[in-house]
Amino acid sequence: MGDTNNWFVIVNPTSGGGKSIKRWPEIKAQLSAQGLNFEACESAYCGHCVELAMDAVTQGFRHFICVGGDGTLHELVNGLMRQKVIRPEEFKVGIIPIGTGNDWARQFNIPKSSEKAIKKIKAGQAKALDIGCIQLDDDAAEPVYFNNLVGVGFDGHVIKTISRFKALGPLAYLIGALSGLFTYRKFEAQISWKDVSIQSSCLMIVAGLGRFAGGGMQLTSDPDTADGYFDLSVAGNMKRFQVLLLFRSLFNGKITKSRFVQTDKIKGLRVEVTGSIQPVIEADGELVGSGSFEISILPRALKFIT
Repeated sequence: MGDTNNWFVIVNPTSGGGKSIKRWPEIKAQLSAQGLNFEACESAYCGHCVELAMDAVTQGFRHFICVGGDGTLHELVNGLMRQKVIRPEEFKVGIIPIGTGNDWARQFNIPKSSEKAIKKIKAGQAKALDIGCIQLDDDAAEPVYFNNLVGVGFDGHVIKTISRFKALGPLAYLIGALSGLFTYRKFEAQISWKDVSIQSSCLMIVAGLGRFAGGGMQLTSDPDTADGYFDLSVAGNMKRFQVLLLFRSLFNGKITKSRFVQTDKIKGLRVEVTGSIQPVIEADGELVGSGSFEISILPRALKFIT
């Protein structure tokens, strides 16, 4: 039975191309050596981390460690946000980053060394960060929560494409972006936020809490993980050759300075697809649906060790 002084560790054996399960015996020994009381469980299928987290909360756990990448952390966050036992801000979440992109960990300079990451977790410097919520137009769909970024269009298409290249590690995102560029088709949408409403043929719409996505791409202008706002980037009707010319700027953050990209600070967004192409939506590097949706922000809703 868990208690508030114990840690519940979720290990995704497939993270980092299987590196997490290979390193788990070493990580387990380091957790014990540094004096952390913990129980651990391996996820077995997509969505299992959500279930494991929700079950752990009912057992009394309030402190969680994710051994995996952005997708594993995304599922853990969704489990903690969906449970109905206690308020999410009472949880504390740490990560030992072993993923393909590790974009969220990169934001906070969390060490790739498991020993150093565990020392950071043990120190317990937790900060309350914003969480985003996606509601798909599908009435049967549960809300999806995200801690880093939501993207629709080209961004989601790249995430869908890289599944073939995961074995290449971070290079998968670069190859996925290049190959996706020649297979992607823009979508038509009505995009609304604040007092703005535009009809556009879109390359990509991104709303970020963090700075990095897609293995190091920087698609937002000035994100802050705890300011109560999303950082919005809307890339309009760009031709393929124009995207190619700006390709480097996807990774150095200069894409947001392009005349083709509109940026803003927002608390909510509505995307209504008006054409026949239903764009793919990704959140924290995970495919979560397609078509029309709304997002809203939950300010400082969950504490992370950063």
